[in-house]
Amino acid sequence: IFPLLHVTPPMSEAVDAFDGLEREIIDLELEEKKAKQAREEEEKRQKVAQAQKAKFLRMHRKLAKLKTNEARCEFIAGLENESKKILDAKAECKNHKEFIKRMESFSVDEKFNYQLLVIAYNAVDKAEYKEKLQRITDTKKKADFVQDCITTFKEYQGLSKEEQAEKSFSFTRDKMKKIAFGNAAIQEHNKATKTFKIMFKIPEGYRESSIAVPVPPSAGGRPREFVIVQIPPGVKDNLQIPFVRNQYPVRVTIPQNWTKKQKDNGDIIGIRIRPDTPTLRLKVPPGLTSGDVVLVKVAYGNR
Repeated sequence: IFPLLHVTPPMSEAVDAFDGLEREIIDLELEEKKAKQAREEEEKRQKVAQAQKAKFLRMHRKLAKLKTNEARCEFIAGLENESKKILDAKAECKNHKEFIKRMESFSVDEKFNYQLLVIAYNAVDKAEYKEKLQRITDTKKKADFVQDCITTFKEYQGLSKEEQAEKSFSFTRDKMKKIAFGNAAIQEHNKATKTFKIMFKIPEGYRESSIAVPVPPSAGGRPREFVIVQIPPGVKDNLQIPFVRNQYPVRVTIPQNWTKKQKDNGDIIGIRIRPDTPTLRLKVPPGLTSGDVVLVKVAYGNR
């Protein structure tokens, strides 16, 4: 009789194998739990980000519709009310570092509302700067106002990041507004002197020697703004036009009594650069309607 063969492994090996399998299961469950938690946190973060983006866009559109400084100030007052807790906390702080520390105690929504307020301050200040500039008719006074604003901004810009933060914390609203004016002045100057390339497709069958080309927003164009371009000989399809805004100092609005015949065929408009200058003849090509604005180089208007 042959002895029985023991094919079952020793008990200790079985226990070790079971323990190893159990650890693998526990580790796998832990990884799945962490992955699920990470997914939930990412979904929550995305929802918060989407809500913040939507709120920012609503504010941006609302500000764009406000046409008077009084309306903008009223809108700012509403935002300040939403951030009252943070503004009150800021008033209690002695310096910027202390304020940053206090900010940690506020919720994500409260901190975002305060961030929107800071963005809105800059937007309304930029709009107010443009209004002030339009109200100043004297050329020298306008230049002095712009230069004063730019000087204030450059003094602030020359400080270190830490110094800027402390100044922003301690400056009054009016002082920060003047800095914002200077920033707006520099942005407007850069926009006016930058060369943009405008691409335009000539309509099929167009036979005039000049054409009205719309200035796109990407080149700093406003709604219904055009420049009149001479079509080079032999060009029939696409135009590429260099555009520098400050080279077009004269704005001519197509009159309200512009007829369909004038729209279809073009016409001559008499313009004056100043009341004391002679009338110049501007040849308007087909395609424009009443209310459209033509940006004109003075040299072109003299032709």
